[in-house]
Amino acid sequence: MKMSVIIPCYNAAGTISEQLEALVRQDWEQPWEVIVADNGSTDGTAHIVADYQAKHPNIRLVDASGTQGPSFARNAGVEAAKGELVAFCDADDLISKNWVRKIAEAIEEHGFVASRMGVHPSSDPQAAELKKHRQTTGLIKYTYVPYLSHAGASGLGIRKCIHEEAGGFDERFVYCEDCDYCWKVQLLGHPLQFASEAVIYVRHRETSAGQFRQGRNWGEYSVLLVKSYVPRGMPKPRLRDGLKQWRGLLKKIPKLRQPLHRQKFLWGLGYRVGHLIGTVRFRIVAL
Repeated sequence: MKMSVIIPCYNAAGTISEQLEALVRQDWEQPWEVIVADNGSTDGTAHIVADYQAKHPNIRLVDASGTQGPSFARNAGVEAAKGELVAFCDADDLISKNWVRKIAEAIEEHGFVASRMGVHPSSDPQAAELKKHRQTTGLIKYTYVPYLSHAGASGLGIRKCIHEEAGGFDERFVYCEDCDYCWKVQLLGHPLQFASEAVIYVRHRETSAGQFRQGRNWGEYSVLLVKSYVPRGMPKPRLRDGLKQWRGLLKKIPKLRQPLHRQKFLWGLGYRVGHLIGTVRFRIVAL
């Protein structure tokens, strides 16, 4: 088995068929498999996957319900994988028609790679515009303090032996697990490369409340990133770093009548609130 494509999922009955259809249409001459790691779905996800499995023997469904969270599901999927190469994609995204071939070629050449992200056709245009800067022309830059680049978990590709060397995804991270994963693999000496020809289309369907909630969750767990990586070379955030972020947020207030600026403000406010929550929860100052 050359490659295993891992799909972590939880209650993905509304979207996973589209992703599986895209996978079964892939054209690659090497032996490869799809592993759907079900994180305890209570809808019809397992039945949908079973229907595909009956027609396509390279699709497997594994029970990944032991611990709630995408990190556990991805790790369970890799543990069951037979391929020497591993690629991750999410159940609500859509891979391009030659993604399997392109991501496999990139992994073989570089060892650790990230796909280019496009916008799923069903995305909310405003949400897509809000996040258009993320991973369309290169890796994602970390801007709180200067540190390593990273990428979203959906679209990552890696040699299985490197994943095992890194200890997989850290299951403490319910959010920001992809950033943590990218950093610890790079610190082991495996640079993250941008695979521009491997494209994955990401679905953006965020309400205003969803923008705030996502920002808050990411902000909270970004404090755990700080706590984990300051001892490993990350510059320690200073008070003025946090105040600079707050000032940038406050500058958006005069533009709140414009929907896009309002969404950016809500996400940023959520992120800053999340930092305050994380400061208390993880016992390290990161404003």
